[in-house]
Amino acid sequence: MNTLKKRILSSVVAVAAAASMAVPAFAADPNTVVTGKYSETPIDVVVTTTADAIINPYGLGIKVEDSLGTSYPIMGKVVTNPMTVKNRSEYTLDVNVTAVTTATSGVSIVSSAPTASETTKQVKLDLQFATPSGITGMDELIGDAIISTYAASDTWSGAAAVALDGTTSGVSTTSAVATLKPADIQAGTFMGYGSEGIVLVRITGDCTTNPTGGWADTDGFETTVTYKFTPNTSAASSSSSSSSTAP
Repeated sequence: MNTLKKRILSSVVAVAAAASMAVPAFAADPNTVVTGKYSETPIDVVVTTTADAIINPYGLGIKVEDSLGTSYPIMGKVVTNPMTVKNRSEYTLDVNVTAVTTATSGVSIVSSAPTASETTKQVKLDLQFATPSGITGMDELIGDAIISTYAASDTWSGAAAVALDGTTSGVSTTSAVATLKPADIQAGTFMGYGSEGIVLVRITGDCTTNPTGGWADTDGFETTVTYKFTPNTSAASSSSSSSSTAP
């Protein structure tokens, strides 16, 4: 009987000791302070700052030479010399634009191609974007590829287009006209443009063939294109998921 009492007493003491050990410990400072600050995303994009456009009612266009002297014709009633948007950052970027166009006195920016019988000076303008996949590498190595690709008519098949108008507010896109793929970045250093990391840009269109009084060298237009670049979070999420998936 005494032995049974001792066993019960020992069990009670053991339970009490375990309970005393389970008492939670409190930190000296029970608070966590989180401070939030804006972190800028480094977006490095290079755009053509100035370009020339030609209005030629007969569609003769212009010729552009590469570094080897090879001449490439760029045909059309409205043509521009090569323009580019180049992504030097590590992010996939969606491209949107606002374009404001003004015409010289006597010239009208219209929404459809002038008819053959039109006698006033009218110009129909489209801002186009093409994203070829084969132009990669450093600036000093891709100039000729840009020219030859820009001049090829196939480059612009299915290109995104924005119809320009003559309003003071211009036209703004609400969905991306192009998506720039990331550059080749190694240890934080730019090593070259990646596939689809360069967008080719041009203004093309139509114009009155034989306006009354004919076209003059003072006739023309001016378009200012303002770009907006937004990191494509879907692409970033997909890339992160791929890199974190175990083989």
